[in-house]
Amino acid sequence: MAAANETVNVLDANAAGKVYYLVDASAEGAADAARPVGEVIDVVGGVLIVATTPANEVALVDHLGVNGVQVSLLTAAALAPPGSARDAAFAPAAVAAVPNPAIAALLPKLTEADLRTLVDRLSGQTPATIGGVAITLNTRHTLTARVHDAEQYVYEYYQALGIPVSYFNWTYGSYSGRNVVAEVRGTANPEKVLLVGGHLDNMSQIPYTTAPGADDNATGTANTLLIARLLKANQPAVTVRFIHFTGEEQGQWGSKVYAATLRARGEQVMGFINLDMIGWDGNGDRVVEIHTASGPKSNALADGYLERNTRYGTGLVFERKTTTASRFSDHSPFWDNDYASFLVIENFFDDAIVRDRNPYYHNTGDLPSRVDYNYVARIGRLTLAVLAELAGYNFGGSPTPPPTKTPVSCPNLLVSGHFENNGGGVLAPHPILVDTCLVLFTMACVRYGLASRTG
Repeated sequence: MAAANETVNVLDANAAGKVYYLVDASAEGAADAARPVGEVIDVVGGVLIVATTPANEVALVDHLGVNGVQVSLLTAAALAPPGSARDAAFAPAAVAAVPNPAIAALLPKLTEADLRTLVDRLSGQTPATIGGVAITLNTRHTLTARVHDAEQYVYEYYQALGIPVSYFNWTYGSYSGRNVVAEVRGTANPEKVLLVGGHLDNMSQIPYTTAPGADDNATGTANTLLIARLLKANQPAVTVRFIHFTGEEQGQWGSKVYAATLRARGEQVMGFINLDMIGWDGNGDRVVEIHTASGPKSNALADGYLERNTRYGTGLVFERKTTTASRFSDHSPFWDNDYASFLVIENFFDDAIVRDRNPYYHNTGDLPSRVDYNYVARIGRLTLAVLAELAGYNFGGSPTPPPTKTPVSCPNLLVSGHFENNGGGVLAPHPILVDTCLVLFTMACVRYGLASRTG
């Protein structure tokens, strides 16, 4: 780095036997919360760099999580240089001037009632049927056995929809887990992949026994499930993956492995839309944050998202963050692998707009009764519209019928100025008139898309 004229500052001269985390310094008491279980190495741009040992790693991430402090694992993996991925030239599909009628008609079908039902089940408010048995999801913490039930619930949901689904097994250090990935293969460009989803796991002050996580992140999970259900009858031009990560609360363990795997495979990822914590609007201003960082690909993807917010009239107000974008969710591993990605989250961080953060964040009080389902539905509908257009979903439909008020007519070519009488009291057209009308009728059929082999 020095040879490349980069400024180098050694933060820790002895990294042997240590693991490092980026910690949100803007969270109240973040440094004090980190010190009992880690060593604060430095503060850079509002982010703490904290070192700990593998033996204390879970204690660190759990302690910070319980105190409402976000973390992101700092791995030894090399970052992908900007523009190095095979999909570097990819961009969102061109936008249209008006809403797609088929998509506009689909949006109201993503209902607050359906969202509430899913959030209730995911947060343990009501039992979920998993493997034919009623199970209460009292927690979805990554390091509990109950998270496997949550994974299975999501897996079986896609199975019931008829969408191919699988587990992506990840390993980090001595820990392992599963992401749930449902895939709809593209019909025109299956090698191109567009992803939408968020994390399934959660956190509270007693995460191993009680962690409802209704807002964080049953809301993003529920929206992803409903979007998949509403689009299941149609086929996209590119491959679409609905994804649910675990290990997010520990520093994006599951998504870091997954994004690096996509990179190693050379997959052509068009982008990832990360829905994380989208259910709290305490002041009713409908403000949503979108975190894009500064890369051109992520910003191009975000441009398409924001344009559709205006075109489909969702009533949401977006605060866009680039230089102040957060790394503390599952979108950042995609950035690190040179893939377009952005985070959609409620008004969580201070910036130009003062934050309206859920006071029950990482708390047993994060209950379904405190979720603003109208707010969640608006974000879900916008994401549905964006995914449907960017992925090139084919909604089919009937051919446009010809106008009824001004039908195509034949010119007057009658020999005697009127239909001839065939002698039986029935008026019959003249042969010349028949030929002329057939030609004009065929032309009209072609004009209005009604031509067929059988005429």
